[in-house]
Amino acid sequence: MEPKTFLVEAGRLVLYSLYPLYMLYINFIFLGLFILDPKKFGDAGVLVLFIIFNIFQTFIIVYYILIFTSDSKSTQDIFPMTSDRKIERNFSNINPFIAEALQRGSIEKTHTCGICQTYKPPRCHHCSRCNKCYLKMDHHCLFLDVCIGFHNYKFFLQFLISNVIFIIFYVTIVDVDTSLTTNALDAETIVNLAISSTLSAIILVIFCLTLVFHLFLISNNETTIEFFAINSYLEGDHSYRHVFQEGPITQFSESKDRRHLNPYNLGTKENWKEIFGNSIKEWISPSFTSSGDGITFKKNTVEKDEIFFKI
Repeated sequence: MEPKTFLVEAGRLVLYSLYPLYMLYINFIFLGLFILDPKKFGDAGVLVLFIIFNIFQTFIIVYYILIFTSDSKSTQDIFPMTSDRKIERNFSNINPFIAEALQRGSIEKTHTCGICQTYKPPRCHHCSRCNKCYLKMDHHCLFLDVCIGFHNYKFFLQFLISNVIFIIFYVTIVDVDTSLTTNALDAETIVNLAISSTLSAIILVIFCLTLVFHLFLISNNETTIEFFAINSYLEGDHSYRHVFQEGPITQFSESKDRRHLNPYNLGTKENWKEIFGNSIKEWISPSFTSSGDGITFKKNTVEKDEIFFKI
């Protein structure tokens, strides 16, 4: 292994280990503050806080595991040997001019990944880190070292939201307790509390910024990749037009309306339902409730061939 590659892999390992180590550390701090002090733990209020603390952690752990274990198969698993199979269509009973148009349209609409050599549905993209294509790929999360896409995007959002609430809860409890008992704490405890609060504040800022960004994406039914592609298109740069396989951008639309350019934006309410489901129970539930199959998506526009077949 080359030195540069080794350093990159080592850096990724360190980054990937930060979150689990942080969670272990704040557990140590919380236990040291409340559980190991019989006087504090005997208080009913502290017992309630301890229960809430563990409920939050349980949700976070479940969402964390689901991000990695959800059925996020790559296109190599879903469409094996696609490039080696030829699909023959019989157009003998159709007007030759229409048949030619249909054949040409079919070629234009059939996308194959140049690396995976498999069928590449709309919104599917290749991850250079995983070296695979994933359905409705959003991004490769360096913090977790996993691809976020159609099958685990909901769990990723639940993970972010749970962490933001949990860290705010934790920092509030620790800071309030510290301010009330500063004179009774030894130097080592104060240092650990200071480190814990600082780390929590840094991670909270990172998670909040990430969450706000993804809340915007959900509201507009965009992926991270599509977000940057639309931004570039609005600035007059058409080099990322290939990100979209359908919609106005593929036709070089002159529109400057973000919603018009994104064929998947169905309105804020419907966009949220596509990810989380139709009820509050589904929104909180650690189960897959996103709509669709990750291969075809509802659109706010009607494609030309759809109009043809309706006629």
